Amino acid sequence: MNSIDAAKPDVWRLFVAVDLPIEVKRRLEQVQRELKQASWRARWTNPENAHLTLKFIGDFAVDSVEALSSTLRESLRSEASFEIYTSAPGAFPNFHRPRVIWLGIEDRSGSLAKTANRIEVATRSLGIEPDERAFRAHLTIARVRPQDSGTITNVDKHFARIGRLDHLRFAVDHVTLYQSELNRSGPTYTVIERFELRNSS
Repeated sequence: MNSIDAAKPDVWRLFVAVDLPIEVKRRLEQVQRELKQASWRARWTNPENAHLTLKFIGDFAVDSVEALSSTLRESLRSEASFEIYTSAPGAFPNFHRPRVIWLGIEDRSGSLAKTANRIEVATRSLGIEPDERAFRAHLTIARVRPQDSGTITNVDKHFARIGRLDHLRFAVDHVTLYQSELNRSGPTYTVIERFELRNSS
């Protein structure tokens, strides 16, 4: 657990996520290169900062972060490591006027959804608002402003080509609580604590 600096703001912007191995970050780069050929106006995410968000907490009191970490640590203590897979790309809310372009994640064992739900229940006990939408695992590739949505054309064609890529399998053996600081150059993520999952073998 990192020591809390009293000089920092009274609240931190927090989220809980699965870290990605280098081969998945390279896959995100590959997908971005393909899509950038379409000359879409979008804000492309930095693959080096990519992660799989399980729970966005938002602004949270610094003096309660220790309690949050303790609650997450206890709730994840019995969780076993598992494997998930990259999948085909998609878009929210739809292909016609997308606001978020993403790479899908397959949770074949259901363990990822189970872990996300466990985190949801644990954070709710601390008064953190539950997510309004059901958990849907994805890796954000790009975000599109409403005024730029008209440039996003032939989505189905581009996604169909990318969808033929082999699905990558990777292990999830820990979950991380992050602080996010928003800067002009992009977000900076700081690890608050990593929660190791027990060996499933």
